Formats: sequence, structure tokens, C-alpha cells
Amino acid sequence: MNPPVETDMKRILALLMWLVAALLSLAPAAHAQSAADYTQGVSASGSSAVVWFKPTLTTTTWVDVHYKLNSGAQQNLRMTLNPTSARYEKSVANAATAGNALTYSFTYNKGAPAYDSPWFNYAGGSTAVVTPPPITPPTAGAFSFTQGISSLGTTSTLWFKPSQPVAWIDVHYTVSGAAQQNFRMAFNAATARYEKAVTVAAGQTINHWYTYSVNGRSATDTAASNGTGGTGGTGGIGGGTAVSAVAAPSFSPAPGSYNAAQTVSLSTATAGAAIRYTTDGSAPTAASPLYSGSFLVSTSKTVKAIATKSGFTDSALASAGYTIGAPAGWDGLTTFKIVNATGGQWADAQ
Repeated sequence: MNPPVETDMKRILALLMWLVAALLSLAPAAHAQSAADYTQGVSASGSSAVVWFKPTLTTTTWVDVHYKLNSGAQQNLRMTLNPTSARYEKSVANAATAGNALTYSFTYNKGAPAYDSPWFNYAGGSTAVVTPPPITPPTAGAFSFTQGISSLGTTSTLWFKPSQPVAWIDVHYTVSGAAQQNFRMAFNAATARYEKAVTVAAGQTINHWYTYSVNGRSATDTAASNGTGGTGGTGGIGGGTAVSAVAAPSFSPAPGSYNAAQTVSLSTATAGAAIRYTTDGSAPTAASPLYSGSFLVSTSKTVKAIATKSGFTDSALASAGYTIGAPAGWDGLTTFKIVNATGGQWADAQ
């Protein structure tokens, strides 16, 4: 008795499908390119400020802006392309009003991968963006600062000078026991310091302290210091306690375009650090999944991660874009030709 041919044909079909999948997984992958160049700024229009982003290459097809007005809740919005100016733009109400502070950054693409820009500052009432040094991932070394008061007549300037670029600095102060004031400090390019002018009469006491963020997410408070108005000022008083930063997470495989699903692993050079990550393009928070092992990326996603450790400053935000798709020219279908070689024992319809 001859063995059933139908079972053998099913086995052959399954084997052929497995071979096709294996060949696709061996196809070479194109890795992500370096970050795109761009120009950016803020244009005042009445009390509103228009944040703009102008890419230098045509491969940028979308831009998101993230901003905070006066340390309020962060807003995340897709920018609109202005064909007249060839810029991506977003209007922020009341941001141009004198005394208001706007902090913003961008996420943009260059083809498939996505990139995050540094954070920038704009002071309401000014005619141009005052851009501090670019925020680079903090090194796994010590962070320090100097701070002080410079007085000239009835105006005292509180200043804070970090040892490396920071995302933002807030100052908190009271004058002779009056109500506490809280302001986002503006970067002064001429002195390379963050400054805030305060009206203080001679003899009045200024009690002040600072909150700063190296990476834009976690923040640290300094100890309080005292100064006296009209005394000519003090320089370099106080100083920062050394704070180490966790090394930013890295991704394996490298971000880029792939023809098949990828198993992604995260790691950090800082021993004992925890990694939290997202796969929807949003910035990780304390509530985001805790990384415990590699995970599968089967569709196009942007993975973002931060590393944290008690007693350390959080790492810089790391981002990786993975584009998963079929190779060019393949429509996702495979055609097989089945030949009936049973010598008539089985009809073609069977």
C-alpha cells in the first residue's frame, strides 16, 4: 500500500515556507544615519511666540515640538509645515509676553529613524532666542557649579554657573522674609551664566536657592544661601556637591531599517543602574516598563530609554528608531507550483 501523498505534500510546502523565511532573515540591513542638521528659533508675534524648525535635508518629513511655558505641564505637538518659509512652525500663546519663559525641544526624522534635539530657552519680551550651550549626554563624572549675587544700585543679579551644559535652572528667593518668588533663569551668553535680576534695596537680605536639571527630567535642589542688597555682591559663593550621571542606555542591534523583526537589547555602562523604556516614541517615566531582558520589535517603532541609579543623576534620554518592512520588490506573497506525481492514484482536485 502506498503511503498517503497528501501528508508528504503538506510537509514539502511547510519546508519551502520555512526556507523563504530563513533567507529573508539573512538579508543585509541598512543602519541608521547620523543626526540631521537644522536651524531653529522663535519669532514673536504680539503676545504669542512662533517656534520654528527648518531642516536642511528633504528627508525630514515630520517634526514634533515639546515645550513648557513657565515650568508648566509639558506639551507635545506635531508641527505644521509653512510652505512660504519652508519651516515647521507652532504658535504658543502668551510665550512672547515679557517675564514668561519658554523651554522647548524637537523630535524629528531623517528618513526612517527619529532624533531628539537639545532643549532651548526663550525669554518672553526678547527679540531672539538665547540658546545655552547644547545639551550633550552627561558624562559619568562629577557635576559642580558656582553661584552668587552681583549688586549694582537697587538691582541685584542672582547667577548660577554649571560646570557642564544643563537643561534648565530655576531660582527661588525671598527678600527680607517676603513671599517666595520662583523663576526660570535666562542664559547670558556673555557671562556663560544663568541669571535673574531682582530689585533689592540696600540692606535687605536675599535668601535664595536653585533647582537644576542636567537632562530635562530629574531635578536637584541646592542648599540656600544669603546675600545683602547694595553691598557690591559676592562671587562664587557656595558650590555644588559632586553628582555622578548614569551612562546613557545603548541599543543592540543598532537602530535602522530591517527586513524582519528584531530582538532588541538595552544596556548601560553604569553597574547596578535600572533602565526604563517605551516603544511608542514617548519619553520614559518612573511608571514606564522596567527593562529585564531583550524584547521583540516586529513592527516599525521608536524605542526610548533612560537609566537611573540611586544617588546618581539620571542618564540622558536615548532614542532608537527601527523600521521593519519587506524587501523592495516583494509583495508579501509567494507562489508555489504543485505537481501531481501520484500516477493517477489521486486526482488533481484532491
